[in-house]
Amino acid sequence: MLPEEMDNSMASKNIITASPSSIPKLKGIGITFYEKMLEHKSKIAHTDAETGRTETYESILQKTIRTSLAMSSRGIKPNDVITICSNTTIESFVCLYASFFTGAISANIDPRLPLSDMVYLMKLAKPKMIFTIPETIRLIEQVIEQSELNIQIVVFGQTSKYLKYSDFLLPSPDENKFVPYEPNNIKDTAVIVFSSGSTGLAKGICLSHNALLGLSYRIAFAPLMSAPTLLTFANLYWISAVTLTPNAIINGVNRITCSVFDPIKIWDLIKKYKIGGLFLNAFHALEMCKYGRPKEADTSTLYSVIFGGCTTTKEQNLHIRKCLPEAIILNGYGQTETAGCVLMFDPTNQEHLELLERYPNSVGKPFPGYYYKVVNPDTEEILGPNQEGELRVKSDFLMNGFYNMDDSNEWDTDGFFKTGDIGYYNEDHCFFIVDRIKQLLKYQMWHISPVKLETVLLAHPAVHNCVVIGIPHQLDGDHAMGVVVLKDSAVGKVTEEDLQRYVDDQVGDYQKLRAGVKFVRELPVTATNKISRLQTKRIVLQERV
Repeated sequence: MLPEEMDNSMASKNIITASPSSIPKLKGIGITFYEKMLEHKSKIAHTDAETGRTETYESILQKTIRTSLAMSSRGIKPNDVITICSNTTIESFVCLYASFFTGAISANIDPRLPLSDMVYLMKLAKPKMIFTIPETIRLIEQVIEQSELNIQIVVFGQTSKYLKYSDFLLPSPDENKFVPYEPNNIKDTAVIVFSSGSTGLAKGICLSHNALLGLSYRIAFAPLMSAPTLLTFANLYWISAVTLTPNAIINGVNRITCSVFDPIKIWDLIKKYKIGGLFLNAFHALEMCKYGRPKEADTSTLYSVIFGGCTTTKEQNLHIRKCLPEAIILNGYGQTETAGCVLMFDPTNQEHLELLERYPNSVGKPFPGYYYKVVNPDTEEILGPNQEGELRVKSDFLMNGFYNMDDSNEWDTDGFFKTGDIGYYNEDHCFFIVDRIKQLLKYQMWHISPVKLETVLLAHPAVHNCVVIGIPHQLDGDHAMGVVVLKDSAVGKVTEEDLQRYVDDQVGDYQKLRAGVKFVRELPVTATNKISRLQTKRIVLQERV
């Protein structure tokens, strides 16, 4: 049964939804962006926070058209995959827009990822063109060599060996008659966003034109989520950067681009650029407010601050609000698979604002067009208010599936997406997230695969068995810890610090065992003789009290 076919009778089954709202007939992202850039042509579209350089929507449109024509002239066709591997710049966003204009599908990566992760992602996506920064060229060369792919390299900056992005911006005789690509179906995939899975293998999550545009039109307060001037730090590897893009362009927002988050300088940026909307991951929000509000801070223009990505406590949320008293502070909930945020309070609704005050650790209320249930993951029983279980979501605005991978286990028999997060809702239909079922850990905003770290540990000749768990950290989210059973022959010959260094020397910085290694005689197992991560974590945490 499709979401639009679900009626009020579902409420008796403890399936929660919001009042329906009407939206205009959606077009493809490319033609939508083209029309909105023309509509907002005199407005500032982007400002580079580091240089102060600005670009109007008219200028951005011209650069996007020229980039699109250059991509097409070099063989990029609709449904071809391209990749942007860059920090947050105006040019990187223009390339994203150009992918929509040409019908190409962007699958973007963070230049800070380890080589092994990049190789895996490129083998999965098989892009035909990659846009990158000079600092990452050598790494990209290694990625292409190891992945054995033929990928055209385009460099943002000077290069004598590869295509220069500046050449993509040269005038073309065809630009005045350019027409953006229009998909046959708005549910066709428009972009691939990578996300790690609980098995340790990254997945390419396919998001449609419908999913990316739907939130901007369906949510009545969407224009206020970004306000006239929006500051974010995420590059295009992250779902937040991708899903905020349609909202910004549809509403003619000036998007401030900044590559590096600095918890001190951000206060100056808010003041200098009169920021109205601030979107942060939870780690950045906590870092920004770590030492309180600076005396010279001016946040009078700040209307809304939205943060998310991991669970925060009631005390942390209240502290952030204290530091930013002029703004409405919203801690929403969403995932890459849900195409971004699916729970949040409406800052234009007085009732919602009252509930936000009453429940400061709630992630909000349902959106129109989405259906929610909380389920006992063992029995599939649908639970009622104040009962903890797995949160599941159903909507036409969720992912299409995984790119070249099976996604059948991600949905239940009623077509609800299994979020893997434990939560509950109360009598006011305010939702709360309390834990994760999935094995995946999250350090700051980086996903960490325990399976990958366990594989490294198990390769050490002294290790008999192991499990990697996350130790909660007030600011960072999870600190990975290796819980290890040594081989009898290795007892007394290798230390916990030896194994920690062994792992840390082989993984990326965010994957390091920041909580160290702990030796145990045995690991707890489930009834089916599988190692119990949950019970291991409980035992370790009890010992640390």
